[in-house]
Amino acid sequence: MIEVEHITKRFHGNVVLRDATHCFQRNRTTAILGKNGSGKSTLLHVISGAYKPDSGRVLLHNEKAHVDLTQEGPEERRRVGVIRSFQEPRSYGNMTVRNVLTIGMLTRSSGRIFGNGLLKIPEAQFETPIQDALNTVNLFERADTPMKELSFGQRKLLDLAGLILADARVWLLDEPFAGVDSASAQIILSCIQCRKAESSLTIILVAHEQDLVEELSDQTVIMEDGRIVQENQISNQEPHSNSEERLEA
Repeated sequence: MIEVEHITKRFHGNVVLRDATHCFQRNRTTAILGKNGSGKSTLLHVISGAYKPDSGRVLLHNEKAHVDLTQEGPEERRRVGVIRSFQEPRSYGNMTVRNVLTIGMLTRSSGRIFGNGLLKIPEAQFETPIQDALNTVNLFERADTPMKELSFGQRKLLDLAGLILADARVWLLDEPFAGVDSASAQIILSCIQCRKAESSLTIILVAHEQDLVEELSDQTVIMEDGRIVQENQISNQEPHSNSEERLEA
């Protein structure tokens, strides 16, 4: 599980996160909800290591150790199993889907990045897991397709395949359903549900598709003015004090 303790973050003197504290449990999916500007995306960035807090701590708890990640960047957090998807999936031009996933696996196993990705890559040892991941996200037939030919939704699915291959402890999902068609959204939903059932994942997501959030999540955390103001169990949610207003993730 991953814990944030008394996180405060300022930008140019403006307080964006105020004493945010929460423990995100293993084997649970937590959706961070709130109006625009409430601090939810900033909190996700702090957990991922993209932003360092001005005060407070980010802690990773597992069976063997309690690790303080507060001063660690994204690469170190990925190394210990905290990995994220992006609202705007990355594009790799002429690289094929298979090569993008292979380079990701090589980078995680060796710590090296192979130039522009167009060099000869020893794919054999990764062939089976990559095929399995592509099957899971319904992209197997696109394995040798250049990235520039993929749709936005297909690039989102490829991001998800990369998460599956990472064998991570914590998934941070930034708007995983945004901009995708309904069929791709259902694939993403099913993959996240199945992966959580098969492994001891902590999943934290920011999303605004209320119906998908309710189907996927075990818990919601509601943010307001940089603070976590309420926590709800999905199976037994009570109305928020401003329940008449639709929350935007």
